[in-house]
Amino acid sequence: MRAFVAIDTGPLPADRPARSSPLAPDHLTLRFFADLPDDRRPVVEAVLDRVASERPPFRLQFDGVGAFPNAARPRIVYVAVGEGRASVEAIAARIDDGLAAAGMPGDGRPFVPHRTVVRVRTARDRNIADEWLRDPPAPWEITVHELVLKQSVLTPQGARHTVLHRSPLGGAGPT
Repeated sequence: MRAFVAIDTGPLPADRPARSSPLAPDHLTLRFFADLPDDRRPVVEAVLDRVASERPPFRLQFDGVGAFPNAARPRIVYVAVGEGRASVEAIAARIDDGLAAAGMPGDGRPFVPHRTVVRVRTARDRNIADEWLRDPPAPWEITVHELVLKQSVLTPQGARHTVLHRSPLGGAGPT
């Protein structure tokens, strides 16, 4: 199954939903699995539970806008992580280390904590992307309370995500 580990980030600030892509996710991806075999799912859940138990809830600030591969030719426009970045990077590294130790190494690409806000596929998307890049939102914060494992099913309307497992931060135990 197609799946990913994430931090749910909730909705965009009130002044931005109309300016986001309908394909933009409401999460920050920590690890993506193009094909997670069913028999490996318990391994992923155990790693998430262990990593989550090591960290208390923390604040995460979104501040600044960027683009992949770059602002001149954006395919993805994202909001960057400010405060809390070190925590997100440490969590992602602990997840990668735990999964690698279980025989599930990552893809080797550097981790860049971000929340996608626009996927550029059409001229309209490009206009929205340019608007985000010209006029970034004011910083906003969330409190991270859990890590989630989600299944991602691709549909013609975009990806549909379903929570498979929740790992509360601070050792509250799996749900």
